[in-house]
Amino acid sequence: MSRLSRTESQAQTRTALMDAARTLFVQLGVNAASVDVIAERAGYSKGAFYSNFASKERILSALLAEHMRSYVLGLRELLDEAESFENLWERLRVYYRSKAADPTFEILSVEFQLLAVRNPDVRAIYLELCQEHVADLAGIMELACARLNLHLLIPAADIVDVLAALAQGVVLQSQLGRPEGAMPIEDLMLIVSRQLIGCEHWPTSTAKP
Repeated sequence: MSRLSRTESQAQTRTALMDAARTLFVQLGVNAASVDVIAERAGYSKGAFYSNFASKERILSALLAEHMRSYVLGLRELLDEAESFENLWERLRVYYRSKAADPTFEILSVEFQLLAVRNPDVRAIYLELCQEHVADLAGIMELACARLNLHLLIPAADIVDVLAALAQGVVLQSQLGRPEGAMPIEDLMLIVSRQLIGCEHWPTSTAKP
């Protein structure tokens, strides 16, 4: 087997460090997961960590950016493949269900938010990352509404904020145990979406509030 190039080796190291940090941040929290522990878990030295990331906050930022890119790409693909309003709604239900099953993004996001609230330097990193993400999602929402002749009751960016806060709350709550008989997260997300978007049609597979 041929040896990895320098670029390939660096990419492999970075990926291993990010995988280790993701697992440890979710399991232990950012404060409890030291750089030493992350590097050891990844199978590299502390020096290798700092060759790739300036701090734990920077690797957390990279992890969130990766999740955000995946989220945006998934929604764009979903919109492109939707054949009708009803089909889009059903695809959204499946998409929300899959996201609700994995709380990784929500946990990392909360960890980052707590750091940002207490540290102005981290806050600047967080705001830059999230503002770009919200702009991407708002653009997708506006495009979908234009294609389907829907009317936004409030600005798209505000709807994104509301849905993100709802998703974060209910996904984390589901890890602790939601009340018996609670509405599935994906249906809850769709119903709230309906209230914020002027929508004359409502797929029969989803109950009206």
